[in-house]
Amino acid sequence: MSRFYLASRLVCLGIILWGLAGCIGVSPPAQFYLLGSLAQGEVPSTVVSREGPSVLVGPVTLAAYLDRTELIARSGPVELSLAEFDRWAEPLSDGFYRVLQENLSVLLNTANVSTFLQQSAASADFQVAIHISRFDLDAQGRAHLAAFWSLASGREEGPLLRKKTVVSVAAASPAFRDQVLAQDQALTLFSREIAAAVASAAKIRP
Repeated sequence: MSRFYLASRLVCLGIILWGLAGCIGVSPPAQFYLLGSLAQGEVPSTVVSREGPSVLVGPVTLAAYLDRTELIARSGPVELSLAEFDRWAEPLSDGFYRVLQENLSVLLNTANVSTFLQQSAASADFQVAIHISRFDLDAQGRAHLAAFWSLASGREEGPLLRKKTVVSVAAASPAFRDQVLAQDQALTLFSREIAAAVASAAKIRP
């Protein structure tokens, strides 16, 4: 084998490896998102303990298709697409617990809001049980939330009410950041509906 032939082979191999390395290196970095609670400026700077009722949030369950890290969009009536490089920074169920706890604390002006994992239902004035059947984006960039939920009193047997809530919010742009912000707004609207139900029940309680 001549030196020229060997050198040519090595050059070709180097070019191939360089091309493969270039292809591997073009993948964009992953972006991570968190659900956000009520925006600053919409809420008081402090929350007063013992002013409002004590509320237990949970259990909160999600439809099985939401149990993944990628953001999910509906590309058709029965088709889903996953955002490979746009992901939740925490399990989505944990995000729901966190944001609902924070939002209800602000909206009801009480620090006595806990999650199902923190205490038993017997020690709370009210308990909110939630099943999220939809929480995704559509092809037009709208965020959708659908939830079946119930409100129960620690003093009475059985739920005070059962409801289904459906919320849709348009994103400011097709960018995933803006679509996550639209999901935040949908969850805020849902939080306000729960808070209104708790406030109403607290006023009519004996």
